[in-house]
Amino acid sequence: MSDLRGLRAPPPAEEAQLADELLSRLILWLKADFPRDVVMPMTSRKEPCFAHKGGAWTWLRLDECLPSMMRCPKSLTQVREATLAQQQQHVGILLRELCVLDFDDEATALSYESLFLELREAPCETTCKGRHYFFRRPAFTDSKGFYDGARQTADEVDFKSVCATGTSGTIVVAPSDGKSWDSPYEYKAFLNGRILDVVRVCNGSHNSVANVCHAVLRDKYVCATANGKLWYEFTGALWKEDKEGVHLHNELSTSVRDQFIFSVNRITSTLSIQNGSSNAASNDNRRACEALLQIVYRLQDCGFKDCVLREMREFFYDPGFLSRLDSDPNLLAFDNGVWDLAAQQFRAAAPQDYVSLSVGYAYAPVRDETLYGEMQKYWATLHPDPEQHAYTIKTLARQLQGDVGHNLFHIHAGFQGSAGNGKSTFFDVLEMALGAYVRKFGVEMLVAKQRVESGKPMPEFQYWRGRRILYCTEPAHDDVLNAGIMKDLTGGEKILYRLLYSNDV
Repeated sequence: MSDLRGLRAPPPAEEAQLADELLSRLILWLKADFPRDVVMPMTSRKEPCFAHKGGAWTWLRLDECLPSMMRCPKSLTQVREATLAQQQQHVGILLRELCVLDFDDEATALSYESLFLELREAPCETTCKGRHYFFRRPAFTDSKGFYDGARQTADEVDFKSVCATGTSGTIVVAPSDGKSWDSPYEYKAFLNGRILDVVRVCNGSHNSVANVCHAVLRDKYVCATANGKLWYEFTGALWKEDKEGVHLHNELSTSVRDQFIFSVNRITSTLSIQNGSSNAASNDNRRACEALLQIVYRLQDCGFKDCVLREMREFFYDPGFLSRLDSDPNLLAFDNGVWDLAAQQFRAAAPQDYVSLSVGYAYAPVRDETLYGEMQKYWATLHPDPEQHAYTIKTLARQLQGDVGHNLFHIHAGFQGSAGNGKSTFFDVLEMALGAYVRKFGVEMLVAKQRVESGKPMPEFQYWRGRRILYCTEPAHDDVLNAGIMKDLTGGEKILYRLLYSNDV
């Protein structure tokens, strides 16, 4: 990247954080749906920073230089030491499976949208002058001779794609300057043909409509129990329980219904191109439109949707979902992404992370020095003994990783068992810092005379999954801690429990 010229001030922390999040989401989308289209760092002249002919540029090579592409500094020192490449670099895509309609004029783009409904549904990026529309490159483009090139139509439209020589074409995309995503490409990618095929064969039965729902929503919803009463929804950052499937019920009247309408529009566009032809294919398309419109109307009926939801269990049930939820000890979730302890980096969250807990606030790349100073004073006051102070900090830091830890049970008693020793404030601060990763439970679990009977429902254990720190209320002066129970809970062994009103273990 030594050919880059110029220098500018690093972007504000908020803008840099958003840029890194967009870059992470772009990479996740491409790897999932277009794995041959690799992100490439670009110069300010819209030229690739590295050679890529013959597949020389790969995802592995991108991973090696990805830290230098991230704009968000992790400390003030990194702000001062920001490299030229970090500050001037743009982001591009090497096009192979993707093709892009590049409009240099927004008015022209909007006029095309009025003629071609597909443009309204495609992933769209706004530029300084116009718009980019992203599609999966159709199979017929090679035989028709459609390759990367400028001004292949009479209007101000460029076709960005693979070159006739087989070399990947390039396109500069957000988070580069002057570019922003107008449509959420993660959920629009399926509109390039995959779901249309599923919709066209839908016969209107509950099971057939449920199959379409799975094609549309399979990365967003999961049925966690065989009886279909426990659903989870991916919000873009976390998996959250969808109480009684309320949000999913609404999706049938919105997202799924819109997909049927889109499919009708696509088929209608085909009929328009055929210009009223009365051949068998045209008649089939008309009948398909009529049948799909009937489903559109029925998706507004509560009884029909209830029946479809029951059928959806067959497609959405994942028996291992609950066991995977919050099971990765190296992930710490924020409202705007996850911190990967193993990789030592912050990135966008993905459904495959299976995270449902969060600290409850957004990750800030640069620490607040004022708040940091206040916390240092607080810890020094709470633990004036240097050795105890260091031990406490290290112990809590160790618990950021959600493994079995050191099998320790800590008792916070204060000096000579004093009541006014800051324990309550200490755990309040801990909960503000770690949010849902900290949970309080009743001390009666530790002072019980008998262990919990095997097979007895223990709903409290359900809320312990994925927590980093558990603490309990203070016992009475005559309570006796049950050493056997303490060993069960801190020994690092698996804890089996049964949910309330359920046979699931």
